[in-house]
Order: sequence, then structure tokens, then C-alpha cells
Amino acid sequence: MSTYLGDYYEDHTDLNFKFTTRSLSGVPTALTGGAIEVYRTANTTQSTAGIVLTASFDSIIGMNHVNITLTDAFYLTGNDYQVVLSAGTVDSVSVVGEVVAHFSIENRFDETNIVQINSVDCNGAGTSGDKWRA
Repeated sequence: MSTYLGDYYEDHTDLNFKFTTRSLSGVPTALTGGAIEVYRTANTTQSTAGIVLTASFDSIIGMNHVNITLTDAFYLTGNDYQVVLSAGTVDSVSVVGEVVAHFSIENRFDETNIVQINSVDCNGAGTSGDKWRA
């Protein structure tokens, strides 16, 4: 089961996370020849744009780091995304198709038009009709 990384705002620029690869016996083991792709919702179109995978991050065997630049046109609000290994082996076993994480962009997002807070009108300069993220 993959890790849910959260629901990000539309203007969030980078998503960074780590995941561990293990041998069949459970020991952290290096990912060899790894590559990452991101799928949007149930679409079969994937993207590799702006994705950097660093296997054995900081020389720690089995700890892998992923950076995804969310400013690419592929990433749209109101969607879920799955981060998938599209290449690689761990201890000579293929890990292709392993979902390592998932996230969303404003897909669990509630934007509210604030008129009053604690019975006080929000009509001061710059506050009337401001939209607040709940």
C-alpha cells in the first residue's frame, strides 16, 4: 500500500518525499535502474516531466528520494495522482508497477467566501469577500 502525501494547493511548486526499497527478507536494499512516472486519476497517460529520483539518497542503501515539480501543465486541480516505479529492480527482482505514493491537488479542497467571523463582518480593507482555504 502506498503512502498518501496530502492534498496540495494549485500553486505548490515542489513535492519531495522518500520511500524505502527492501529485499524479500525485508532488509533495506538498493534500487537499481529505477525510474518514476506519475499517473493522473484513472488516466493511462503518465508524465515524467520534472521528476527526479535519487536512489540510495545520501548514500543510505534502500532510502530513495523523489522530487516532483508540480508547476508542469500535467498537474491539474481536482485530481488524484499516483507515483509509480516504471523501471528498476531490488535484489534482482523487478519493481515495475509498484505504487510508491499518491497525492492530490485541490481535490479535497474547500474554498469558502468569508462574510463574518464570530458575528463580526469581514468588510475591512482587503477582507471583504476574501476567499479562505478551510
